[in-house]
Parts: sequence; structure tokens; C-alpha cells
Amino acid sequence: LSDGYDSRMASRKVLRGVRGLINELYLDDLRSKTHRGQTGQIERGYIAGGKSYGYNIVKHQRGSLYEINDEQAKWVRWIFKEYSEGASVQKIAHELNRLAIESPRNGTWAVSAIYGSPLKGSGILINQLYVGRLIWNRSQWIKNPDTGTRQRIDRPKDEWKIIDLPDLRIVDQDIWDKVRTRLDHGRDSTGRKRPGKARVSLFGGLMRCPYCKGAMIAVNTRSYGCNAAKDKGRAVCKGFLVRRDLVEGRLLAVLRDDLLSEQAADKFQKYFREAVYKLAQLNKKEINHFSDRLTEIEIEIQR
Repeated sequence: LSDGYDSRMASRKVLRGVRGLINELYLDDLRSKTHRGQTGQIERGYIAGGKSYGYNIVKHQRGSLYEINDEQAKWVRWIFKEYSEGASVQKIAHELNRLAIESPRNGTWAVSAIYGSPLKGSGILINQLYVGRLIWNRSQWIKNPDTGTRQRIDRPKDEWKIIDLPDLRIVDQDIWDKVRTRLDHGRDSTGRKRPGKARVSLFGGLMRCPYCKGAMIAVNTRSYGCNAAKDKGRAVCKGFLVRRDLVEGRLLAVLRDDLLSEQAADKFQKYFREAVYKLAQLNKKEINHFSDRLTEIEIEIQR
């Protein structure tokens, strides 16, 4: 409407193409200016990102700054101390949920919030802000024009902005080093885990826990169990375990009986015939097309 576009105009095709191009360039320019403004804020000593657990965001006249949240910082130190002394991430999450400590998103604690991703630099144990080092411009989010979903794209390291903020340090250097040593074990220089043996199951994620309705996964080589209980502890779900051989044997027997019944055979025969018919019709159209094209080419050759 703002462009004065009218689909009944004779010049609609030209106007549509030109305005589409101009609007696309405007969005690119807006994206660049927004990013440039954020870069300027970082270089002036302000922040241009979201909130991190353990800090408050204090707004000033020219921008925003981080300020240590003493209550949350206490639990950040506790998490690092426990992990540096050998506690598993699951055990830490279970204890935090048992103590009813709110997570960064004001819910229950999960492994992903604590461990995060060493590759992406996310998670409590990965966040370098806890040792007074702010990393900005590490990644960008690109919207997929087909699906509308956003995708995270890592930027090259030479584009990262690394700022030292010693006043924001929460974790001592020796504990940080112990945690990093444990996290980096079994990973290459890029942070990727070296390939290992994956745990495969037939029905993992397809069943539901009878207590919390969460997904049931293969918790070990012998059992299926509630993922919420494994990840967050008994404070969230008291858990449910069942033997894999028992579940898989019974479910496979049901599937076998279903698939080998007369009704299933009739359905399969019906769908198979329909698929073959469609394929035959498609092939017939292709043969006719190529036959006609061959005739045209022969006539052209004679000419």
C-alpha cells in the first residue's frame, strides 16, 4: 500500500520487480546499520547481548551494563566447584532442582543449561564472562525464507569481539582451569567431540513416562527410562525404568501381528497397486513426450 502498487496497472510487473529489489536492499542496509550500532556500543564499553545467569542488566543513559547478582553468583561458584571436583552434570542439575533453585529461565534445571555446547560457547560451564571475558559477535541468526525458522551461523574467529571485564569475574582462575581441562577431554581443537559409539534404540523417544508424560529414552544398554528424571532428577519426576529386551520383544510382537494380518496385507496390496499405476502413468507420459520429441528432431535433421 505504501508503495502505491496496483495489480491492475499495466506497469505492475516492472513496479513489482523494482520495489521488491529496493525493499530487499533496504532490509540489507537496515541489518548492517543495526549491527554497526551494536558494535559501537560494545566498543564504548556497553553490552549488546542478552542476560547471563549470575548478572543483572543495569540500564544507563547511553546503554546497558552487567552487574553481578550475588545470589545467582553464589550458585554459579557452587556449580563450578562441584564439577571441578568430579560431580556429573546430571547430579548437579538434580541437586539444584531438589533445592528448588530457579534456573536461568525461571524453571527447573536441565543438563543443557549447565553443560551447554562447547562448540557454540553456550552453557554455564562454558560462559567466559564468569572469568571476566566478554565474547560478542560469535554467531548470527539467519532466517530461512522457506520455513521461516532461524538458523544459527558461526562467524569466523577474526570477527569476534573479546573484551576484558575483570570487575565481572565470578569464578576463580584455578577452578575455571580445572573445569576447562575436564570439558576439553576427548575433544579436538575446534571443540568437537571425537567420534564414539552411539547408543541406538528401537523405541527411544516414542514412549511416554506414566508419571510426567515425558519421553522415554535408552538410559543405558539394558533399560528405557524417563528422560526428565535422568536429566533433571527426582524433584521433577520420580522416574520410571523398564527393561529394553522386555519392551522391544513385546512391541515387536505387536507390530509383527499387525503387519502380518489379512487386513494389513489387503491395505498393502491396495497401496502397492495404486503406486504402481501412478508410476506406470508417469512413465507412459514420459515415453510419449520423448517419442514426440524424437519425431521432431528427425524432421529437423531432414530439413
